[in-house]
Amino acid sequence: MWKIKALYALEFVDEDMLDIIEKVPYVPMYQPLKNNVPNGAMKKTPRENWTTDDKRKNGLDVRGWATISYALPYNIFGLVQNCISAKEMMDTLTVSFEGTEEVKATQINDLNRRYEHFFLQRKVKP
Repeated sequence: MWKIKALYALEFVDEDMLDIIEKVPYVPMYQPLKNNVPNGAMKKTPRENWTTDDKRKNGLDVRGWATISYALPYNIFGLVQNCISAKEMMDTLTVSFEGTEEVKATQINDLNRRYEHFFLQRKVKP
C-alpha cells in the first residue's frame, strides 16, 4: 500500500519521474564521433552542453528524492537519509518494508504450511 501511494505522489510531481526512479538517475550521454562514425564508448555530456530537457530530467531525481524525504516520518527517514538517489531510497524502503525476494518466498511457504496445518487439525477433531 505504501509503495502505491508513493508512486502516485511521485507521478503527480512529474510524469517522467517514475522512469527516472524505477531505472536509474538520468545522466546525459553522447557518442563520440570520428568522421561521422561512432568512435568509442558513450561518455557523459559536460554540464555546460546540457539541453533544457537534460537539465529537467536530471532535476527529476532531486525532486523525487525531496518528495520521498518530505513524505516520510522522521523515524523512517533515518533509513534513507544517506541515500544518494531517489532510486536508492525506493530500493531501501522496499527492502525495509517488504523484504527481499527470499524473505517473501519464505513468508509464502510459512503461510502455506500454517494453512495446511489448520485444516489438518480440523479433520482430526470430531
